[in-house]
Amino acid sequence: TNWVVILTRNGDYSETSKAFHIEQIKVHADVLPHTHNFIELAYLAQGRLLHHGGGRTIPMMKGDYVLIDHSCPHSYTYCGEQAEVINCLFQPAFLD
Repeated sequence: TNWVVILTRNGDYSETSKAFHIEQIKVHADVLPHTHNFIELAYLAQGRLLHHGGGRTIPMMKGDYVLIDHSCPHSYTYCGEQAEVINCLFQPAFLD
């Protein structure tokens, strides 16, 4: 299958039909619990965050990443310094 990687800033992947999407997000406040209908690989490029999901809380520092399954509730706690997250989002069928 042919595919194209889309790079945007603060886009809304859930409204697109793309199989794969990359976005850069600046985090400067808590991110409330939420779910997605896609799989998310979140790479912390800058700052610190606490990631809550799957019944665990994981402290994240620059260079860390977390893989979040579709429909898994998760959230972030802001740790006082602006964080930059690079999100790689893809539909479960992308892995098939």
